Amino acid sequence: MSDQNGDARHLETLDRDLARFSNLEKATNFVARPMAGPGIALVFIVVAGLVASLFLGKPATVLLW
Repeated sequence: MSDQNGDARHLETLDRDLARFSNLEKATNFVARPMAGPGIALVFIVVAGLVASLFLGKPATVLLW
């Protein structure tokens, strides 16, 4: 295995690859940020519906023979 720590070409390649990952991270954050609000709202509505169904739902009938 060769040691390429000091090779300038290797460092340029590493910088280019890291820049691609950085651009991907920025794009992901740009797209995901507007979806956070509606996602949290949807979770709230689902949880509120489940809690309401527990408190206001029909009680289970017990059959006594």
